[in-house]
Amino acid sequence: MSQIYRLKFPVTQKLRTNGGPLREEVIEEVTLRRAKAKDLRLLDAHEGNFGRSLTLLGALSGLSRTAIDELDAEDVKALGDIASDFFPDLLATGEPSSET
Repeated sequence: MSQIYRLKFPVTQKLRTNGGPLREEVIEEVTLRRAKAKDLRLLDAHEGNFGRSLTLLGALSGLSRTAIDELDAEDVKALGDIASDFFPDLLATGEPSSET
C-alpha cells in the first residue's frame, strides 16, 4: 500500500539524465510507500529524530536528498504524519510498543 500526497508548496529539482544537460523537474506530489526493514536500517546511521525522519521520507518517496531538503516544513510535517501512520508505535518512541 502507498499513499499520494499533493505538496502545498511544490519544489523544483535539477536533474541530469545519462550525462545530458541539466533539466528542471517540478515535484507537485509525493508517493510514500510502506517501509521495509532495509529502510529502517538506514535510520541507524543518523543522529536525532529529525534527521532520521528526513532520511526515512527520502527512502519511502524515492526523492533525492536535495529535493527533501527543499520541501516546505508544512509538507514535511504532513509527509511525516503519513509515514507514521504506517507504523505509529515505532516512530513515536523509536522502539516497538511494549503494551501487553
